[in-house]
Amino acid sequence: MAVYKHHFCMADEVISFIEKYYNAPKNFEKLRQNAKGEEEYAMIDRLLMMMKEVGEAFKEKFQEDEYLFQFLQEEDDLTLSSLLCYAYCDYKEETLDKQLASMRKNAKENPKAFLDVLLSANSETKEQISPDEELLNEIDHIPYTDAVKWNVWKIHTNVEKYVEHLCEIIQELYPLFEYNKDIYAYYGKRYEEEIATLYEGKDLYSYLCTKFDFHIEAEGEYIYPSVGKILSISFIDCKPKDIIIRYGVGMVNKLIEIQQISKEELFFGLKVLGDTSKFEILQLLGKETSYGAQLAEKLHLSTPTISYHMQALINARFVIFEKKQNRLYYRMNKEYLQYFLKQVEERLGV
Repeated sequence: MAVYKHHFCMADEVISFIEKYYNAPKNFEKLRQNAKGEEEYAMIDRLLMMMKEVGEAFKEKFQEDEYLFQFLQEEDDLTLSSLLCYAYCDYKEETLDKQLASMRKNAKENPKAFLDVLLSANSETKEQISPDEELLNEIDHIPYTDAVKWNVWKIHTNVEKYVEHLCEIIQELYPLFEYNKDIYAYYGKRYEEEIATLYEGKDLYSYLCTKFDFHIEAEGEYIYPSVGKILSISFIDCKPKDIIIRYGVGMVNKLIEIQQISKEELFFGLKVLGDTSKFEILQLLGKETSYGAQLAEKLHLSTPTISYHMQALINARFVIFEKKQNRLYYRMNKEYLQYFLKQVEERLGV
């Protein structure tokens, strides 16, 4: 049964706004396109102003740390700061002080969790991280630049220091969020209303599973609202018995219009289909469901390379997945792919 947590993870929110500042606020611009009514338009303007205030305050005092908040690669929304938060923050804690305390405590007790989360995001999910002597080799195979890999290794070797510094940044900027707490009150109310609406007679989690055609085996599903990640749905933490999902509070309008493919989505999808390796992966998944290591063996590619291609295929909605026994199984999203190709035909007048 899904459990809806009504509080925001403010540690994650501060990080998300700094990320927006350094990586172009495309989601906010998309939000404008889906906004309904003057009240929501005004709130979006407030969000953009808040993002600028947070970004400028960060730049004034912590500019040397901007690399912690930049996307690790172009087709990704992961940053080193978000990875640290995913690895160590207890999202179930309801206050900022307790969230930061959990980060410090967990970093001390399990310093390897940061690297475990990073490697899991780029390869098959592992129950246990490799010994230190194998880590350099594993890091070398993730699809990031040498500069990113070096920063990853620096953080891994002194993770408590970096978590402490991240907590200091969050505490320094948090007053700006307190000043704009009416924004969170507005979206918190909207989040509660969306849950209460029970989309199509189902709870929000079931609705998301149906809309995006995914399901992950778990005893508990915990769903948290987010303003910082306003137009996205993310898996924060996946454990054997439960799953934590961060739900962007601006998703309702986007979900309603989910089948309308924008020009940008069309171009991105065509770019994905034009890549030889991604196309070959789709060919295999059209025949049978597979996990990463199987695809790697058939295509003579490394598992991290397969994971890199899967991120783009999933973002393009051509591939869907489910998790069973700590392993991700991928399959072609045939219904959507047929719809996508039909849209291409119609727009080209074929």
